[in-house]
Amino acid sequence: MGFEDEAGDSLGLGVKVMLASAFALFAIVLLVIIFHFYIRSRLRYEQRRRRELVFQITTQISPIDVGSVELSPNSGLDPVVIDSLPKLLYKNSEQFRQGEVMECSICLGAILEDTTIRVLPNCKHVFHVDCVDTWFGSNTTCPICRTVAEPTVQIGHGHLETRVQPTAPEVETRGS
Repeated sequence: MGFEDEAGDSLGLGVKVMLASAFALFAIVLLVIIFHFYIRSRLRYEQRRRRELVFQITTQISPIDVGSVELSPNSGLDPVVIDSLPKLLYKNSEQFRQGEVMECSICLGAILEDTTIRVLPNCKHVFHVDCVDTWFGSNTTCPICRTVAEPTVQIGHGHLETRVQPTAPEVETRGS
């Protein structure tokens, strides 16, 4: 009988250890699951808060008054200014014969002969009309050199000069 008591005690102790281990493992898994859902809900809350904050900022932004000029964020050129930029019909068959193709830097497409293009007055860069008009809907500078695209008018000796003053170096062509 003494032998059975030792076996009974050891079997009881083994079951107790196994139950304790199973309970600890269950508790750890439960804590991991709870932690996962907590982090997930916290991330959703932060994302929603950021979205609401961005919405509040974008709806409350008003144009900034700088002297007599109004600047609004993310505004491009005035449509009147865009329409005043020169439009030309592209004709340059000599370049095509030599294998050089002019490219629009915005859409990266070739500028083909008889295509309507815009030449920016301050830097002389050339683009497709639709491409550069879309660009100027949200930007005020040349897509290549970041020169201000709006023509500048200089006041000289009491009268307005109608000549446009370039704000960037002239683009060199093959012939010059």
